[in-house]
Amino acid sequence: MVLVTASPVFPSKNNFIKALRERHPEITTIVQNINGRGTSMVLGDREQVLYGKGYITDQLCGCTFRISSKSFYQVNPVQTEKLYNLAIELAGLTGKETVLDAYCGIGTIGIIASRKAGQVIGVELNQDAVRDAVNNAKLNQISNIRFYCNDAGRFMVNMAERGDRADVVIMDPPRSGSTEEFMDSIKKMGADKLVYISCNPETLARDLRYMKNLGYRVDGNAVGVDMFAETYHVETVVLLSKLNTKQHIEVELNLDELDLTAAESKATYDEIKAYVLEKHGLKVSSLYISQVKRKCGLDVGQNYNLSKKEDAKVPQCPPEKEAAIMEALKYFQMIH
Repeated sequence: MVLVTASPVFPSKNNFIKALRERHPEITTIVQNINGRGTSMVLGDREQVLYGKGYITDQLCGCTFRISSKSFYQVNPVQTEKLYNLAIELAGLTGKETVLDAYCGIGTIGIIASRKAGQVIGVELNQDAVRDAVNNAKLNQISNIRFYCNDAGRFMVNMAERGDRADVVIMDPPRSGSTEEFMDSIKKMGADKLVYISCNPETLARDLRYMKNLGYRVDGNAVGVDMFAETYHVETVVLLSKLNTKQHIEVELNLDELDLTAAESKATYDEIKAYVLEKHGLKVSSLYISQVKRKCGLDVGQNYNLSKKEDAKVPQCPPEKEAAIMEALKYFQMIH
């Protein structure tokens, strides 16, 4: 248990701990964290152990892990085992690979993967987590793993500049996702596989698009693991593989020779009208649809902007109807 206080002064501390232990004998350690800063950060830099060893231990995938108060650890051990086993299975380790465990925390994934890898390198910015990771490797008698306290992206850039490489990168970034610097370094280092574990589908999709531009493709399907029952949160695991340029042919296409009309005409005007009416209860004309399509750079097919009368004022699509038409175009995959 971690108690966060603004001051190190804790009146009646011993009486409080005694009463708490009597009420909850399952508590094995109590740590006081002192945070006097008026910020959104929950934990401060200072702490003192009030009872027990100052850390807890847990069993995961046949390994024992020491977890201190400032270290991250998944709270659902049953599903965590499924998540980590899935990630290691997707990596397809044969016992010879160098594996880089980025954002490694207390070393859980890397230590579990070390049994199937040649060597493992763990990188984590949190000093307390790295300290736990080193202790966890010793605790589990793992000798083929090394841990570094560093920014994962910067560390990989340095690796690439030294000419070092990892065959497989396993990354489990925070909700904000990875950084372009980190993903660029994956390419520079020449990693063949990337196993991406994500707790945020939005940043995962963003990062997958970026990795695609770097020459990596999603290998198979993204797999969701329900770590947080009765909530909409989910952990997702994706395997990306580097494209083998020797097995791919570069094809140059002249856009003038392509007929894009069929690709852009995935839905008729009547289908778009029906969608908008059913979804929003709005009636839209072909004129309004053509105006929105033209804004999106789509082929209109007919010049609906011309009036039959000379000098006649052409009505413009209202914002509400424009938004509804845009949604319909996205639904029919005519725009992204």
